[in-house]
Amino acid sequence: MMRLLWMPGTTATVACAALEETGAPYELVEVERHDRADPPELRAVDPHGLVPALLDGDLRLHEPAAIILHLGDRFPESPLAPPVGTPRRAEYYRWLAYLANTLHTAFTRWHAPRHLGDDGELGRALRAAGERDLHTCFDHVDAQLAGRDTLVPGGFTGADLLLHMLASPNWTLDLQPAVFSRRQVAALHAAVDARPAVQRMKAIHGPDRGSAGA
Repeated sequence: MMRLLWMPGTTATVACAALEETGAPYELVEVERHDRADPPELRAVDPHGLVPALLDGDLRLHEPAAIILHLGDRFPESPLAPPVGTPRRAEYYRWLAYLANTLHTAFTRWHAPRHLGDDGELGRALRAAGERDLHTCFDHVDAQLAGRDTLVPGGFTGADLLLHMLASPNWTLDLQPAVFSRRQVAALHAAVDARPAVQRMKAIHGPDRGSAGA
């Protein structure tokens, strides 16, 4: 049985939702961090000590986007990934890469001054740059969603799960104007939020939990 190492209020939410979408049995293993020392079982999977971490037989896998990709391939009957070799599959790759590499990293810049304890001029400039990048990214996503209900044309994929997490209120609460002022992003978030797999994930993790620092 697969095992998912997780901590409440982290990016493990999207990996948990992806596992729920597969319908496959798995075990959730909550790890605890004491005095910022990473648990040995987590370090054995991710040298950075971050969650989520997936144990699937001999495979040890970290990074949310990689876990989504793996689960889509391992369970092709699930809705997570379009068929290999199709244009929809290429779009799926593009969106996962964009969300993980561009949108998520903008959150890192936005939150960096708080994590570093820097509220001086440099910290304020870094936060402002991250905020500008976030608005640029969400504007781009909203424009791309015009005329369709999902990131990849033709139906739900794991990319929509990742956007659902990144656009969630806990991630974007202090962002102004609000993310959900973008009509298409708000509609997609609401549709994904209503999926049974996401509701089961939220019953485990609590509503709208997530942190850009996880």
